[in-house]
Amino acid sequence: MGWRFIKCKTIAYPDEWYEILRESPQLSGHQLNLLDNRFGYFVGLQAADFCKEHNLNPELVGWHGHTVFHDPAQRSTCQIGHGAALAAAVRIPVVTQFRQMDLSLGGQGAPLAPLADKMLLDQADFYLNLGGISNISFEDEAGKLRSFDISPCNQVLNRLANEMGKEYDPEGSLAAMGTSDMTLFNELNALPYYSAPSPKSIDNNWVTNTVWPIVQANQRSIHDKLATFSQHIAWQIAQVVLNNHKNQPHPAVIYITGGGAFNKYLIDQINQNLQRINREIILPSSELIQFKEAALMGLMAYLFVKGLENVYSDVTGSSEDHIGGCLFQAPGNPKLIYG
Repeated sequence: MGWRFIKCKTIAYPDEWYEILRESPQLSGHQLNLLDNRFGYFVGLQAADFCKEHNLNPELVGWHGHTVFHDPAQRSTCQIGHGAALAAAVRIPVVTQFRQMDLSLGGQGAPLAPLADKMLLDQADFYLNLGGISNISFEDEAGKLRSFDISPCNQVLNRLANEMGKEYDPEGSLAAMGTSDMTLFNELNALPYYSAPSPKSIDNNWVTNTVWPIVQANQRSIHDKLATFSQHIAWQIAQVVLNNHKNQPHPAVIYITGGGAFNKYLIDQINQNLQRINREIILPSSELIQFKEAALMGLMAYLFVKGLENVYSDVTGSSEDHIGGCLFQAPGNPKLIYG
């Protein structure tokens, strides 16, 4: 598939929105419903301003939303930023709610990224995304596509950096000043999630309610916690790669995207944990590192309106491949855009 980025921009949340979204799991049902619409309209206005600034006239928006709850065992997930409010603000059709059908079909609702890995990226053995959560996709020895969340990643690293007044740890420089604490390292690695079979996915609330308290209770310095958690991420990633690249005659080609790809300390730790095998780590353009997941949403929306499957059951665990999403038409544009 031929494709390219035309214009890209990351718009940071104002402090007010950052706090509102972080506290959203504590809201009442009515308050969450109000926030769902308010947030959708806010994002739609940002998108409208961006299109106006760059004289863009897109035909379709793919929108994931902000995850508040994700509970595959109960076939439940909640992403806020209502598609109708967004479509009303940006005046462009919006496809959203990509995970719900998968959960209804018995899947994890995640990961979705293998679609972009397969259709948009160069060939590699492993596609690793270092976002709020680290996740990976690859073909196993039988040629079956596998993909799952590995560990918390930037969610925890950024929160630790926040405690030092930083938005994030630039290039892992703060972690590089620390020393690993083996007690914390071993406690994190002992969490039952890591020994559970795939398909599996990580709920943000598990990070908040289970992982973060372990990190927070540790008495070492923030630098040491950053170093330790970075090494924990790298160790968990390495176990997946090592266990799935046995007796291979060629180097393991690992294609890395997500904000964590800019974290030199984390990349170095991944390299060190993979010393026993030949490997080639690919860091693509900064645009692709930052905006792969945005491209994924656009791709999923495009396939949706074409009536083509955009979720792989092999990786989510659902009963069948399917079309995920729902469409909110733009006001004043009554024509369907299928086909």
